[in-house]
This record gives sequence, C-alpha cells and structure tokens, in this order.
Amino acid sequence: NPTASEVYGEKYHTWDNSVANLIGERKVAAASELFYVLASGLIKTSVLLFYRRMSQRTVSPRFRALIWVSIGSVVAYSVAFVLALFLSCRPLRAFWRQVDPAWTLTHHYHCYDEGVHLIAATSISLAQDLLATTLPAVFCIRLHMRRRQKVALTAVFSVGYLTAVVAGIRIYFLWRMFYASYDGSWMAWYCWLLALLEVALAVTSASLPAVKVFFR
Repeated sequence: NPTASEVYGEKYHTWDNSVANLIGERKVAAASELFYVLASGLIKTSVLLFYRRMSQRTVSPRFRALIWVSIGSVVAYSVAFVLALFLSCRPLRAFWRQVDPAWTLTHHYHCYDEGVHLIAATSISLAQDLLATTLPAVFCIRLHMRRRQKVALTAVFSVGYLTAVVAGIRIYFLWRMFYASYDGSWMAWYCWLLALLEVALAVTSASLPAVKVFFR
C-alpha cells in the first residue's frame, strides 16, 4: 500500500517507526482489510453471475443451483467479514490505538485475534477462487463446440488459479506477520502487496472472456 509505505512508514521496521506513524498505518490497514473483502466478494459475485447467464439453457438445474449456492456463500462471506471488522475492537478506535503504549495503559479495550481473522478471510477467499475457477471447466465440457475452442476457453478461465496461488502465498506471510515475527510494520508491506496483486489478478481473470472481441 503506497500510503502506508510512504506516508506512515510501512517501509521501516517497527522499532524504527514513530507511534504516530504506527497509528496511521493501522487506520490504513483497516481500510485495506475492508477493501480486500468487498473487492474480492464483488469480483467473484460478478463472475458467478456471468456463469449463471451463460448456463441458463446449456446445463442441468443442479449445476445452476450450485452457482446460486456459490453466490450466496460469497455474499455471506463478504457481509460476515465486513461486520467482523467493525466489531473487531471495543471501542472501535482501539483497532488503531492499541499500538500506542500510553493509550493502552490508560484505557480499557478488547480486540479479537486479527491474525485469525485475516487468515480465515484469505483462506475462504482462496477456496471460493478455486470453486469459481473450476466451475467453468465443468461448464465447458458440456458445451457443444469444437475441442480447440473448449481448450482455449478453459485456458482463459484457468488464469483464475493464479489468484488462488497468490492467496496461498499471502496466507503464509500473514502467519509470519502475526505469529512468527515481531516486525509487523515491515511484514505488512508484503501482505498488502500480495492482497493488491490478488485483487488485480481476479479482475484480469474476470475480464478475459470479454477481451476476445478486440482480436476479431
């Protein structure tokens, strides 16, 4: 995240940063977590709705029901983790003020385990990425088209697996940031860079089916 890196010192080690910078960094982290959940949820929903539209007359009702269940799970995931973010600390300002030793000594607060929250959110997102990428493979098998076209279409949709790979790498760095390192400020840079890459790849993967028109 450029703002966290250049303005709030995320490019520095935690012990080289000021409390004011760390507080600002935590505010950016809250906004980034919200962006990640909403962006990934909206992208997957749009992809699944695209599948539903394509499969209206070509696949069984059971397959269409699976698409609707997938859409429901994505919506539930997005709502649940957005609510979890806003309910993460009581009072809410403790989410960013907890890095200030003077504040923590003079205030009562309670916060959830942020590491568990982020790893769970990314893991569920990864599983949904795999599902959203695998569904078109099943769909393409049922389409009546030449084998070459099926292979090309499947290859386009399979780009989505790159998103799942990035999500898996991000889970590793999240674990390191929260449970294997005391340098959260430094490790956060890698986590949010991977989050941005994951969302960018998801957008690219979702847009690829429409790119064909430009090469006719």
